[in-house]
Amino acid sequence: MRITNVSRRCLVLAVVLAFSAFCHASDGDKNNVLAWVRFEKAKFVYASTPYLWLGHGDVTLSIDVAPRSGHVLELLWGAKGDVRSAVATINGREVKIRDGGYDGFRWIAVPLPPQHSVPAADGTGDRYAVTLKQAGRPQAFIAAVRLSGEDGAAVADVKKSAYKISFKAPAAAPNAATPPSGAFAEMRAIWDRQPPVPANPPAEGSQEAAFRRAEINSRQAAEAFFRSRRFIDGWLRHADEKTGLIPRNLDRNRDFWNAKDAVLRALGNMNEHYRDYGWEGGSNDGYADSIESALNLYNREAVPSVAEWMDHEIRYMFRRQRPDGVIEGWHGDGNSARTWLLYALWKTQGLTARPWRADLRFGAVRRGDELLIHLAADKPWEGRLVFDVPRHQVYLKLPIDYPRLNQFPEWFTARAGKRYTVRNLPADSHSIFTGRQLRDGLPVTLKPGAAVRLVVGETGS
Repeated sequence: MRITNVSRRCLVLAVVLAFSAFCHASDGDKNNVLAWVRFEKAKFVYASTPYLWLGHGDVTLSIDVAPRSGHVLELLWGAKGDVRSAVATINGREVKIRDGGYDGFRWIAVPLPPQHSVPAADGTGDRYAVTLKQAGRPQAFIAAVRLSGEDGAAVADVKKSAYKISFKAPAAAPNAATPPSGAFAEMRAIWDRQPPVPANPPAEGSQEAAFRRAEINSRQAAEAFFRSRRFIDGWLRHADEKTGLIPRNLDRNRDFWNAKDAVLRALGNMNEHYRDYGWEGGSNDGYADSIESALNLYNREAVPSVAEWMDHEIRYMFRRQRPDGVIEGWHGDGNSARTWLLYALWKTQGLTARPWRADLRFGAVRRGDELLIHLAADKPWEGRLVFDVPRHQVYLKLPIDYPRLNQFPEWFTARAGKRYTVRNLPADSHSIFTGRQLRDGLPVTLKPGAAVRLVVGETGS
């Protein structure tokens, strides 16, 4: 179905009208709204409407209205062209909810179980106690809740975000700025540490901003490298002692692409419409396929919002890894690790370090034809920063680097017949290297707490 700008405006208008009629009766009935809550401060927004996502955890509501026959509980239910499910526990009785098939939000009625109340917190009477839980994938997301009935009078002050309903909801899923909990908490001090402000920042502000981005990339890459390594360690512990074979799963069955416009449109929709989308029912494998596809296309068409989307979605995958390194415990775990390596190599622009170490952070940002690199370590480190090669030419003998399934994209590559200037900003020095030398590895020495900033650019053949 083709969605025009007019239809989009109509959709937004419909949502606005729904809220403006919030405390009026539903179409076709004479009920008054007795209580309501709108989740106006929720972190995530869809179709211009803030919402709570049950994928972040249960939402509990206390409705300070005594249960009576004829009451109707309604939810402003969200959908993205799909059907979503949830379970509502109302005063101890479970009610299954399933609705959707549209895009945006619509009010749906939830059947109330036979009258059964619980004492109000202040002892003044009875109330409804409601818990909303996820039930399968994709998880439901809700923008508001209201209770209506024939008893009582309509409330005039509809500007309040809540009336007679209090609620508790878990914090939104962490993003790059709010680190996730879970496995490897001891590494968070390295991954989340903010660098000190340079004593003598460069006069050119854009350069400083690029280096700060490279520093962030270094920590993000450090986490992805670390988790990928722990994935290997975790699964190798389950290898067969005699054959070295890895089991298929850890529970059951142990033994055994005009293209450019289409790509730009697809990529432009990711961050707005597909945040927290339950790929393949929420499996890491679905997230892996989605992020890898986006990353491969981003390598050719760098839509800024896609970078933001990938940084957000990768956190979901990270949170699923266990302390022993295993992720979901089946053979698809390898897809997660591959995605993390692809993500890390994007953050380093194809650079790798030898030897690698958990406290080592190195990240890079392209600025025009130059590569700006940030390196730091908590302990003394001496090694080589290895530059990538145009693998499609060197290894596959291809004339172009076309997008392909399961490809490791090329970012900044050192070409054998070229010469490169490497400027070390802290040392105020520069050196010339051939592309072949950069492929073999750029010697780097790091001291604890002293970051190194390098600028690499081609000088000619």
